Amino acid sequence: MHVIKVGSDSGSCRIADLVNLNKLRGELCIAGMENVASAQITPEASIKNKGGLRKLVLHWSCIDSMFADEALSVLDSLQPHPDLEELTIRGFSGVRFPLWLGNHYMLSLSILELKDCQTCKELPSLGWLPCLKHLMINSLTSIKHVRRMLCSYDETSCGCCKSSTSRAFPALETLKFRNMESWEQWDEIEATDFPCLKHLTIIRCSKLRGLPKLQTLQNHGSKIVRICSTCQVSHPFIVLKLMVSSVLAIFFNSLYFLILRR
Repeated sequence: MHVIKVGSDSGSCRIADLVNLNKLRGELCIAGMENVASAQITPEASIKNKGGLRKLVLHWSCIDSMFADEALSVLDSLQPHPDLEELTIRGFSGVRFPLWLGNHYMLSLSILELKDCQTCKELPSLGWLPCLKHLMINSLTSIKHVRRMLCSYDETSCGCCKSSTSRAFPALETLKFRNMESWEQWDEIEATDFPCLKHLTIIRCSKLRGLPKLQTLQNHGSKIVRICSTCQVSHPFIVLKLMVSSVLAIFFNSLYFLILRR
């Protein structure tokens, strides 16, 4: 993986150096994102022109909510090429993600990790992404409510966001939530959502009160339940009282297993 560290110290790069890397291919990590100002990102230096990239990691080392607006502007300006297949955003300090991450633009994105974005209060509309197979959401500690993720941030502008004809996450196979300490609700899910889901993992989300009430969520008798937690998980088919470090495996349409752990 090519690594670019942005900063003012010796050996560091400037974001403007991306101008000379239009033929860059494969994987790229940009570290020190907290040292990037949106004014420095010219059209020539944008990642949108780099169609050879398949994996991109954007890493903020310092999380400071005082610069939330600037962080959002920087990330918005670093919209990648639509052929990008894998994206990791780590340490982002904005309160929301840019709209390009949650619309049909990212047609080829198959793997997405959002990690340590501790001031973000809303997940993007990832349910639209047609090729997304693996989604990891880790340590987004300000998220309290997870919905279908089909709407834009202005829900009035998306008339189809609650339509039962729109399937959320049509290709998703793996969904992992970890260290979501403020997460309380997961709802507004339609029965046809997650048609390809095989693995659902929920770890250290102690305030989560229940699973989505999906018609297809069912127990086929192959479940594995180890009781040990304080999290109350309820569903028309499932009512479990877990006490610290439990593992629950159930079937959910094409789901192979579900892990809940504190």
